[in-house]
Amino acid sequence: MKPIEILKKAGLSSYEAKAYITLLREGKADALTLTKKTGISYSKIYTVMKHLREMGFVEVDRGRPRTYYPISPEKVKGLLRRSMEERWEALGRLISEQLLPLFNDTRTSERGEFEIIYDLDLAAQRLLNLIMASKMSIEALIPDLSGESFEYIRLLLEALRRTGLTLKILATQETSKHLPNIKKNYNIRVIGASPVGLVISDTRQLLLIWVREERVTALSTENPTLIEMASKLFDYLWDKASPLEEEGKQSYKD
Repeated sequence: MKPIEILKKAGLSSYEAKAYITLLREGKADALTLTKKTGISYSKIYTVMKHLREMGFVEVDRGRPRTYYPISPEKVKGLLRRSMEERWEALGRLISEQLLPLFNDTRTSERGEFEIIYDLDLAAQRLLNLIMASKMSIEALIPDLSGESFEYIRLLLEALRRTGLTLKILATQETSKHLPNIKKNYNIRVIGASPVGLVISDTRQLLLIWVREERVTALSTENPTLIEMASKLFDYLWDKASPLEEEGKQSYKD
């Protein structure tokens, strides 16, 4: 890569790069010499050198004629590093102060090793995808839900009847009352209450669901550690829960 292209990548204009490279070659130069060596017009050279001096690339001797000296490339490298760090820090502040609030107001999900979802329709779609990807079995903990949120869950569980999957469902006393069409098809146990739901697929996928004041927050992941933690929690709750037919007697085993 040519020296001028390197300097342009560092943020210098073509004129500024030419002037600085000329100073490196000459050691020092006045405005008239720089004009002759670079082809930059005399009317522009002072503006170019003023900017280079402000950036820290050159020093100036204010004698007559005014003479410019280049700062060493090693010092320039340090100046560029600090300048870039300051620009990134300033840009980061602007992003946090001005862009992040816009995102927080309208976001539906964040993607990464796991996906955080803030939209009911999207959460339902992720749950459907998980169900469709499952091969043999699903474990599901249905949280305390009502209204539209629970209707999504009920419809998806109804659809499961046609998949042939082995399903283990943990439901609360209240939610179990609204599953009349699937009680005979699946192994259902009753727990006292749960503000959080989860679905674990045999293909090692996990969906956590939390509904608060009709606002959905869900987490979808294939992270092995999170899935193992969720599986152990489900197994613990399953062992403590009562079979569905005993829901009128007690919700947990002693």
